[in-house]
Amino acid sequence: MKELLTLSICSFILFSCQPKDLPTIADIHSDFVEVKFSHMTTKAEMRKIKTELKTVSNIDLIYNQSQFLEDGRLQILKIGVVMPDGTKGSTKADLIKLQFNYYGFLYDPKGTVRASIGAM
Repeated sequence: MKELLTLSICSFILFSCQPKDLPTIADIHSDFVEVKFSHMTTKAEMRKIKTELKTVSNIDLIYNQSQFLEDGRLQILKIGVVMPDGTKGSTKADLIKLQFNYYGFLYDPKGTVRASIGAM
């Protein structure tokens, strides 16, 4: 019985340490933007999001200091964002943080909080 309890506890710990399934989220409109990056984000996705942000919302995403794994997935996130009204922000996260939380930004010029960046 003691071995079964030990096995159950060890299994629980191992499964709780597994990276979460966090696909990239990019909800981009002219009057509202929410972008979330994770360990699953690829360089190609970031390039596409950068283009869409500039075209649709006039937001400049700077990610050239981010680092990517050989398969193109994000390893270290370092982004800067310049909003249409000139507001600037930045955030960074390593692979461990990106496996368990989204990092990104929100821009809502009509909201009480117009812009936020960081862990989401």
